[in-house]
Amino acid sequence: MIYKYTKKFSELSNDKVALVGGKNASLGEMFNQLSPKGIKIPDGFATTAEAYWLFLDENNIRPKLTALMNKLDLKEYRLTEKGSLIATGKAVGSKIVSGVARVLDSPAEAHKLQVGEILVTDITNPDWNIVLKKESVIITNKGGRTSHAAIVARELGVAAVVGTTNATQKIKRRTINHCFLCRGR
Repeated sequence: MIYKYTKKFSELSNDKVALVGGKNASLGEMFNQLSPKGIKIPDGFATTAEAYWLFLDENNIRPKLTALMNKLDLKEYRLTEKGSLIATGKAVGSKIVSGVARVLDSPAEAHKLQVGEILVTDITNPDWNIVLKKESVIITNKGGRTSHAAIVARELGVAAVVGTTNATQKIKRRTINHCFLCRGR
């Protein structure tokens, strides 16, 4: 019975997000990619989404959670016209933002970024935290849905596009106006 509600990392990959959630699927993917290369990682386990819903139902939490979710002011965004595609990556959040895009090489350039601007950089880490409170969108060349930029974007309620591989080259080192559509988690 317990195996219905848990899965070993060795059984998981990125295509199992619906079964165990994004972070657990990523852990399974990491385990399966790195173990054959000789990197020793213990085969942990993930709790399934079904176990989560069962926990909510058994503890009568789902109705309370649903009531809270229904109070949220959700917005739907639609583009009325399309522009040219500059870069693609993994979207975090769901917003359309128009603004000044600014390419920064390091947190030391924070003085160049104005409140509400779109930050474009190679990758972020905790050194960027003070800078990340200023922007309306975070765009990085490197990273995934569990990267520093993605986590901070969710915490701050801003959109992000991570793992573009080339945004810092495509969006030149100058101030330009762009509109970004993010469809993600």
